[in-house]
Amino acid sequence: MEYAEPDLERMARRVRRVVSAFRLVFYPGAVLLVLVLLPLALGGGAPRQTTWLDGTTSQDKYFQLRIDPDGRLGGLGTAFNTRCGGMPWTPQVVTWRPRGPFVLHDGTLTIRESKTHRYLDYTWHRTATLHARVTDDSVRGTMDLVERLVDRPEYGAYYACESGPVSVSATAD
Repeated sequence: MEYAEPDLERMARRVRRVVSAFRLVFYPGAVLLVLVLLPLALGGGAPRQTTWLDGTTSQDKYFQLRIDPDGRLGGLGTAFNTRCGGMPWTPQVVTWRPRGPFVLHDGTLTIRESKTHRYLDYTWHRTATLHARVTDDSVRGTMDLVERLVDRPEYGAYYACESGPVSVSATAD
C-alpha cells in the first residue's frame, strides 16, 4: 500500500524549499552588493576619472596637464618658441615633457627642470620653469625656457636661446 501525503503538508514542504533557496541566493547577494557599494558611498560617489587640462600658450603652442584619478598631477606636455641671439636657425621650437607626479602647494604648481648634456665639442644646458595655479578643471600661469650651448669651452663661444615669459591657460574638456 502506498502512503498518501495530505496536500497541505506537501505544499508546506514546497514553500519551505522555495524560502530556503531564496535565502541561499538573496543574503549572500545582498552582502556582496553592500561590499561593492560601500566604498563608493564612503568615497563620496563614483570614482574619479583621469582629467586632461588642454589649452594653449601665448605662443600658440599646445599645453596639456594630466590629473590622475587620485588627484595627483601626473604629466605635462608643451612647447616653446625660442630666439637664439641672431643665429640662422632661429626661431627654434623646443618641446618640454617633464614627468610627474608633481606636488601642489596651496593650489600652486612650481616646476623647475634643469638638464646638462656634455658632448665632445660642446656642453648644452637647459632650464625650463612653470609657475601656475591649478584647480580641478583649469590651470593658468607662466613658464619660460633658456638653453645655452657652450661651443668648445677653450674658445669661450656660446649660444643662448630663450623663450621669454610665456603665459599658459588650459581647462578640462
